[in-house]
Amino acid sequence: MRYLNRIRNLLALGAAALMLLSCSYVIRPEPAIKSLSIGTLDNRTHEPKLSDTLREELTRELVQRSIIVSEGLDSELDGTIKSIEVTPLAEKGGSIVKFSVNIQGDFNLRKGTEGQPIKLVTPLSYLVTFGSDVPLDPLYSMREEAVRRAIADLASDLAAAAALER
Repeated sequence: MRYLNRIRNLLALGAAALMLLSCSYVIRPEPAIKSLSIGTLDNRTHEPKLSDTLREELTRELVQRSIIVSEGLDSELDGTIKSIEVTPLAEKGGSIVKFSVNIQGDFNLRKGTEGQPIKLVTPLSYLVTFGSDVPLDPLYSMREEAVRRAIADLASDLAAAAALER
């Protein structure tokens, strides 16, 4: 009888653990920076609107990490996208479904008005893969979507680096 109670307790504990894991709850460390300005993001490539896309994605990622984004704060993130290279890697049914997107740039985090800039991650490479069920507008190419996704991944990496920089 005691053995059955022990097994029942272990099963209940396992079920509770699975329920917690299935909630997709992520525990992140307290960000080192509570608030941040996004400064100038230069685009020195021939790809249009990369800096606008990066600013939008970076704001979204910082807010997800509980960092307040506003103008005129002491801490600032700025940078330059120097180059972007998009290489098709795989094709399926006449459409390219996998790209390699290499981004070269310089990104800096300044803490305080007199703070020395801290260089953040770069250069970066991202693999972007599309499933066969990707509904894309025919006027909006998969290449453009691959670039957008790579910029979103870059924003995520920059936000993580800024949040953890002590």
